[in-house]
Amino acid sequence: MGNTLKRTGMFYGAIGVGYGSYHIYETKDSRDYLISKIKPFWLKLPLVGTDQEEKQKDLSSLRMLEVVELWPDCGQLFRSYPPSIDSWHGIATHKYNGETIKTSAEDVGIPAGLLQISVDAEPLKAVAGTFSDESVDAMVVSKHLNEIDDCESLFKEALRVLKPGGQLVCWKASKGTSKCSLEAKEIEDMGFFEVEERNHDGSSLTCIQSKKARDFRPMGFFVPGFSLGNQR
Repeated sequence: MGNTLKRTGMFYGAIGVGYGSYHIYETKDSRDYLISKIKPFWLKLPLVGTDQEEKQKDLSSLRMLEVVELWPDCGQLFRSYPPSIDSWHGIATHKYNGETIKTSAEDVGIPAGLLQISVDAEPLKAVAGTFSDESVDAMVVSKHLNEIDDCESLFKEALRVLKPGGQLVCWKASKGTSKCSLEAKEIEDMGFFEVEERNHDGSSLTCIQSKKARDFRPMGFFVPGFSLGNQR
């Protein structure tokens, strides 16, 4: 009898929790708030954070000074950044990310003074309205390319704001459907060079790294036997 009552209580308790959670989760604002509180803890679980070491390898070669990160979520990439950041500007998609991002930065010793956080439902439009041409040393895209509706516009905007030689780092999942069909050759044709794809060990993620080409215009004089300009 006691076990039956206990199981019955647990059953109705679960229904109550589920019903309450549904009402908390049914509005976008409440959903965003709930995710911003839960996700940082979820990402620290051992099985979830297996890509951290791989992303450290992806980001370790960057000579980062001024970094722009799109879709930074709750700031989980701070654990993978090298300690060479002079400034970081993240464009998040909802307001509750801000405090979580600051906490994530503090956890790894990145001072709050280096951070600037913007909130915009459409990060690419925010980049277009915020950054001038050739003003950024590195751009990091946390959201997987598979999930971005117009990744061609993403690469074009990165090409505009990056300084010559500036670096772009992004990731794509090698499994499942993808909204992005760009290949390395197409990325190079846009104006990037040293486009590299690196598969993560034990994961379905692939990192794509590239640099904005350094173009030299022809000199105003001619030396026989030499061709100057249009170099990368």
